[in-house]
Amino acid sequence: MNSENFNLLDDPRVQQSEITKKFSLRGQTAPRPVYRIPLDLVYYNNKNGRIATLISKWEADNGYKISELDREKYNETIENYIIKSNEAAYKKTKKSIESISQREAGVVLSNGCIIDGNRRYTCLRRLNSEDGSGKYGYFEAVILDPDITADEKEIKRLELELQHGQDEKVSYNPIEALIDVYKTVVEEKLLTTKEYADNSNKTEAAVKKDLGQAEIIIDFLDYINAPGKYYIAVDLQLDASIFEIYNIKQKLSEDEWEKAKIVLYDNMLAKTVGDIKQLMRDIKSVINSDYFDDYFDKHYEAAKPLHQKLKDVEILDSDYIKDNIRSDDNLKKNLLDACENYKFIVAKTNIKRMPIEQMEDVYGLLSKIDIDSITHMVGEDRQQFVENYNQVKNKIEEIGSKIDEVR
Repeated sequence: MNSENFNLLDDPRVQQSEITKKFSLRGQTAPRPVYRIPLDLVYYNNKNGRIATLISKWEADNGYKISELDREKYNETIENYIIKSNEAAYKKTKKSIESISQREAGVVLSNGCIIDGNRRYTCLRRLNSEDGSGKYGYFEAVILDPDITADEKEIKRLELELQHGQDEKVSYNPIEALIDVYKTVVEEKLLTTKEYADNSNKTEAAVKKDLGQAEIIIDFLDYINAPGKYYIAVDLQLDASIFEIYNIKQKLSEDEWEKAKIVLYDNMLAKTVGDIKQLMRDIKSVINSDYFDDYFDKHYEAAKPLHQKLKDVEILDSDYIKDNIRSDDNLKKNLLDACENYKFIVAKTNIKRMPIEQMEDVYGLLSKIDIDSITHMVGEDRQQFVENYNQVKNKIEEIGSKIDEVR
């Protein structure tokens, strides 16, 4: 699907409309002409963050680059994915275009590659196929100058600016959003964290947090011998677990993390229970206790069948995980039992220690009282202080009597 030397404006079927679209490009904000472009001249951007997971799955399944398909087959493949990934949003946009035509113009490179407007283009393709009259046979979009085509950084900046400034941004799957940050900032080094934040209506701190979560996804896929298969994280709906694991990791040293992640990743992979977020929090309570080493040994023994399954499979994909790991009730029970046992041990220990911690808190508060100021109290203030003092004194005496009993 080679389009490097093609220029849309050289095709007589491309016609300039009367409308414009205003946005910033290379620091210049201006209204730019919108053209009516035949659908067959336009194609999806295979570097777009929204479809990175599809491409990883398709290329893994087929053994060659998706860009090697002819244009129509390529577009058809991406089209089906966009519809499947968020059918409700697709139907809403399709109904809108059917009622009032294309309301918001897209943006394309001079070679026809879409920078903004994937879903609108998808809806027009489907409507054109269903209608057959040619009424929906054009995609309205700004055509960028040819010299922009090689400027990947500016293209990405513009993509973020346009997509995060419209309602289309909701089509991002949480995992896809995290992978887009990682690919843009770490792999391709197109933008810094600050530049990504500035063009996506986020703070730099939020982008750095996204990167941290994306790194956990990358590490998890490496752990299960599925590097680069981002679609697995999407298919397994790991976003909630990833968020919890990220928070746990922040409190651990590097050595602690290397051990803890085995327990966390195994339980996330097996989806040991339905409420995986709560399970992650339960595991966290054990990780932060004196019982983690014992729990780790029990977990590792229970997880041996899981680790063997990962070794035995030649090509790991979502279906294998669902059919051979997440469906293994005995495996999940053993993993859960190991966690539950130590969760209760930790809880009992915490209950026993609670009076000690509470007494430490009380002493800390009492130590903050300015003794000298007491002598200056008069009237209602003095009376209120004396009443509170007597209540504390009585409680201390009550506690003391219990201490005497255990002697």
